[in-house]
Amino acid sequence: MELFGTEFLASQITWVAVAFGLLLAVMWKFVVPAMNSVLDARALQIRNDLDTAAKLKQEAENALSSYEKQIKAARQEASNIVASAKRDADQIASTRLAELDDEISRKKSNAEAAIEQAKVKALSDVQTQVADMTMLAVEKVLNKAVDSKVASKLADEAVKDLVN
Repeated sequence: MELFGTEFLASQITWVAVAFGLLLAVMWKFVVPAMNSVLDARALQIRNDLDTAAKLKQEAENALSSYEKQIKAARQEASNIVASAKRDADQIASTRLAELDDEISRKKSNAEAAIEQAKVKALSDVQTQVADMTMLAVEKVLNKAVDSKVASKLADEAVKDLVN
C-alpha cells in the first residue's frame, strides 16, 4: 500500500485539514489562553521586579548621597579639628616662647646685675688693695707714714687710669 495513493489523496487531504482545523480550534480554545495567562503573569512579574529594582536603585542612590554627605561632613569636621589643633599648638608654642623669652630676659638681667655687682666689688677690692699697696710703697719710698686719705686719693686716680 502506497502512502500517497492518488485514489485516497483527496480523502487524506480532507481528513488532514479537518484534523489540523480541530487541532487549531483546541489550541485556540485551551492552549493559547493558558499560554497568554502564563505570559501575562510573567510580564506582570517582570514589571513588578523592574519597579522594585527602580525603587531599590533610588533608595541606594539616596543612601549613597547620604553617605557622601556624611563623609563630606566628617572630612570637614576632621579638617576643622586639625586646624583647631594646629591653632592651639601654635598658640601654646607662642605662649611658651614668650615665657621663655621673659625667663631668659629675667635671667639675663639677673646675670648682668650680678656681673655688675661683682665688677663693683672687684673694683672696690682692687681699689682697696691698690690703696694699701700704694700706702706701703709710698711709706717705703719716703720712709714715713702716709695718711689714708692721701693713699685713697692716689688709689682712686690709679684705678680711674686703669678703667679708662
